[in-house]
Amino acid sequence: MQKIRWNCLLTNLYFIAHFFSHPAYRHLADRLGTPYLQRVLNQQLTNHIRDTLPGLRDKLQVNRFTLEVKCENMCLNW
Repeated sequence: MQKIRWNCLLTNLYFIAHFFSHPAYRHLADRLGTPYLQRVLNQQLTNHIRDTLPGLRDKLQVNRFTLEVKCENMCLNW
């Protein structure tokens, strides 16, 4: 069982080494792997927050103002 795992590991390593050294795929090498995925997802999340936050802030301010007006009206009615 251990020998099968070792052979699979060697096969995978050979494939990866061949993939990165092949001229047709060499341009993809810098866009593969966890660090690249981390950078891309972090950038997408940052952009989404930057785009969404102003609208959310405005909506919360409107709701707060509406609640303050309602509270003032209720207090005046007592």
